[in-house]
Order: sequence, then C-alpha cells, then structure tokens
Amino acid sequence: LKAPDQQDEGVWKYEHLRQFCLELNDLTVLLQKECLPETCSQMTATEQWIFLCAAHKNPKECPAIDYTRHTLDGAASLLNSNKYFPSR
Repeated sequence: LKAPDQQDEGVWKYEHLRQFCLELNDLTVLLQKECLPETCSQMTATEQWIFLCAAHKNPKECPAIDYTRHTLDGAASLLNSNKYFPSR
C-alpha cells in the first residue's frame, strides 16, 4: 500500500488510522449488545492468553467490551493529541 502521489505519507497514514478507529467504534457499538461483562468477562486470544488492559494505573483484566472501549478511547486520545499531531 502506498500513499497517492502528492499526498503527505504521514497525513495519509493518520487519516487511515482515524477512519479505522471510527469504523471499529461502530462495530463495538454493535458488539455491546452481545458481549456483556457477564458473558465476556475477559479479553482473550485463547484460553491461555488473557489481555491486560493498559487503561488502568496498573494493567488489569477487564471485560472484553470494556477492554475494547478503553483501547479505542486511548487511540482517540493519541490521534487527537497536539503533542503527537501538532497540525491536528
């Protein structure tokens, strides 16, 4: 994948990341009807791999839907940060 000619590659990547987060947020809204904290109590990859949520002072287990929300919130904060993206 390559940025179009005359397009700043950094801006192009940034906009794709931003769009990905927007679309992932839409999916998360749909999932919250099915993936409840009571039914999806952990974010797992396999029975042996449990993801720890970095949104907390000390990383800890979160229900899958909360983990997803926390991760998207963190991504949105980074993408809207003047520190990392001063032209934003």
